[in-house]
Amino acid sequence: MPEANAWIVDVDATTFESQVIERSLQQPVLVDFWAEWCEPCKVLGPLLEKRAIEGNGRFLLAKVNIDRSPELAQAFRVQGIPAVIAVVGGKIADGFEGALPEDQIDEFLARIAGSTRSPEDELLERVRAAVADGEVASSIEVLRAHIAETPAHTAARILLADLLIDMDELDEAGALVAGLDEVERESPEARALAARLAFADSEEDVADLERAVKKDPESIDARMALGRALVTNRKYEAGLEELLEAYRLAAAAANVAAGSTAKKAMLETFETLGLEDPVANDYRFKLSLELFI
Repeated sequence: MPEANAWIVDVDATTFESQVIERSLQQPVLVDFWAEWCEPCKVLGPLLEKRAIEGNGRFLLAKVNIDRSPELAQAFRVQGIPAVIAVVGGKIADGFEGALPEDQIDEFLARIAGSTRSPEDELLERVRAAVADGEVASSIEVLRAHIAETPAHTAARILLADLLIDMDELDEAGALVAGLDEVERESPEARALAARLAFADSEEDVADLERAVKKDPESIDARMALGRALVTNRKYEAGLEELLEAYRLAAAAANVAAGSTAKKAMLETFETLGLEDPVANDYRFKLSLELFI
């Protein structure tokens, strides 16, 4: 259910005219078609709700549960959910289907409801540019100072935690993740960060682990350890291959516990990479084949 707020409303056929068409004459209205059983809706919905609340009138978010209002979904020819249409001045202005990444959501909102670049957004852009130039330590200090003054800036907390993992400052990174609220922790970025942090906690020397696998290639534990270490070092394809091999070895040995651990590690890696990453999708397919053999 959407969070109670003036800029988020539940809409059905009886209220669509007043809540969507009429209000779109005053402000952009985003109509979010969703359902309780739709997993991608559970990703997109909170992101749109958060932006509606933060926008404070930038746009109205109208939530349509298609199971309760199938006639609206039919009227707008909704083929799949989540689906979003933007209504401006009483007419459809734009729309999209699926759970878009946050940057694409923001681009969509900028087109429909205008840009909302804040000083915080500009600071993050400068920090990311500095990191790309190798200025990681100074960027971390900038983010620490910013978060001390603006502790509710979620994107800054996530970026800082990600940089801290690279610097092996796992306790501080973990504290930043733990400080996110329930909605923030369910965002794709936060879930990916939490998964990466879990891998980093078990980080070992890659060269030593590679030697261990070479010495005993049938060792499930050695494959698991190497896979985790590779993922932590952002070598995702190589890491997933080792984790998949660990799953295969566990299945051949009828070792249910080890197989479950390998599968969980792969799923955490998929979470880290996100829904549209080609490497993750390739290994989702490979894992699904193993599961049904």
